[in-house]
Parts: sequence; structure tokens; C-alpha cells
Amino acid sequence: MAAPVYRPGVEHRAVYLPEGTWFDWWTGECYQGPTHILADAPLERMPLYVRGGGIIAMEPVRQFVSEEPLESLKMRIWPGTGEWTLYEDDGHSFEHEKGVGATTNYKVYLEGDKTIVEIAAREGQFLILEREVTVEVVGIGEQRFTDDGTVRRLTF
Repeated sequence: MAAPVYRPGVEHRAVYLPEGTWFDWWTGECYQGPTHILADAPLERMPLYVRGGGIIAMEPVRQFVSEEPLESLKMRIWPGTGEWTLYEDDGHSFEHEKGVGATTNYKVYLEGDKTIVEIAAREGQFLILEREVTVEVVGIGEQRFTDDGTVRRLTF
């Protein structure tokens, strides 16, 4: 959730966080909703919050989608319960209309004092080369593996 400032010179703003666990993107600070907070909002850093269980894919900066094959991928995951599907295709043709893409389902949940990340087998016809994947559970740690499209279960 983004909480931008709309007036010049303002460096703080009230933010309402709905029910659930929320994390500050920049600091990792944890909030239990529903609650109101006063967020620092300097010009160079917009307040951003992620619900517990959030999963966000990140990749290196590119000029355009098909600049080169994706050789690395980082998954930022926040502790909690959540699920997300990564969809991939060539980025420029309309093959996705014919079902020529690939999907990978990511699931995060808590098991006792451990955070579990399950990565399902990749499905679909779109060919993806092996790549290095980093899974970061924010505030806990990260694990790396070579993604060959097979099932994975990571424990943090």
C-alpha cells in the first residue's frame, strides 16, 4: 500500500492500516492493524506498506521487457500467510492468448516458529531457462537456488 504526500513541504502523514499485520517496506517495522500511524514521508522516500504474507517479485533494472533472458529473480516475502502466482511470457507477442505462458505458484505460511515458502512446479508451455532465484523472507533471511521449474519447500 502506497501512502504518498499530496502537498508540497509536508513530510508526515496519517496512514490507516486495515486489519492484519503490516510491514514498512523501507524499515521492516511491523504494525498490527487496524490502526492509524503517523508516517515519515520525506520527498525521497514515499511511505510503502506490505501486508504480512505479501509476495513481490523483483528483477534487475531493464530498459525493456525482452532486453535479455531473465538470469536472476528475487522474491521478497513478508512473514504471514499468502499466495501469489508468477506469470511469464515473451513480453511482446500475443501467444498468451493461446495459453503459451508459464505460471509458478508461491505460497507462504507459518508453521510454529518457522516461515515456510512452497514453490509449486512451473506449469505452461513457455520455455524458461534455468536462473538463480533468491527468496528473501524480510527480517528473517534469504535462500538461493537454481530454478529449474521443480517443486521447492524452503524453511526459514
